[in-house]
Amino acid sequence: RRSLPQWKIRSAARDNLDIFQLMKQSAMRKCIKKVYSQRPGQSWNNVLSIGDSSTERDALIEVVYCRPLDPNAASYQKPCRCKTLKLHEEPDLLQLTAELETMAAWIVPLVTFDGDFDLNMSDSLGGVAEIEKLLCAGISPSLSPPP
Repeated sequence: RRSLPQWKIRSAARDNLDIFQLMKQSAMRKCIKKVYSQRPGQSWNNVLSIGDSSTERDALIEVVYCRPLDPNAASYQKPCRCKTLKLHEEPDLLQLTAELETMAAWIVPLVTFDGDFDLNMSDSLGGVAEIEKLLCAGISPSLSPPP
């Protein structure tokens, strides 16, 4: 609740906006700014979210694509890569184990991939293998895996 002023919460409720997403956006924006402000002139260039919440996924996408750009900054021309990996919301032990093993194998390709992606591991297991092929080949996996 502290991440948003009271008037914003009331306004969001009145407009039927997702208050939790707005709170996530505010928290993420603060965190990303803090990380990228540690070195002068550094721009947002690679933001990765791994989680089981659609709210978290949507919030990061909104934060990255709606961030203000300073046309006078040296980093103005550098795109920020928005990378999201959505996991199962309530995995059983086998699903959680499989997700953790897959993420351990994918972490380097996920971080070093030069582009945006929005992956959803909860769509289907067959799609996970396809995503892994795309990531390892360096092809943009911009779509969630097919059902």
